[in-house]
Amino acid sequence: SESGSLGFHSLAPISSGDQIFLNYGPLSNMDLLLYYGFALDENPYDKIELQLQPDEEEGDLAMMKRVLLAHCRLDGDHFLRRSGGV
Repeated sequence: SESGSLGFHSLAPISSGDQIFLNYGPLSNMDLLLYYGFALDENPYDKIELQLQPDEEEGDLAMMKRVLLAHCRLDGDHFLRRSGGV
């Protein structure tokens, strides 16, 4: 806003001095760090993206990797999550 403040709308009444919370949603640590400047030690939504497409410069090795990935039904991008995560 022009005053340099940030406004929120609430579905319930809030009194002066009440604590309010902002839910960032189900974001990975990478997204939290990139967009909000922090990360969580125990983030159930944390994930690591794996891009499984072989590098075409690898020639015959790239072809063998594609065959193996197709055999294991692992074509495309995949995400690893911490055990017990959401």
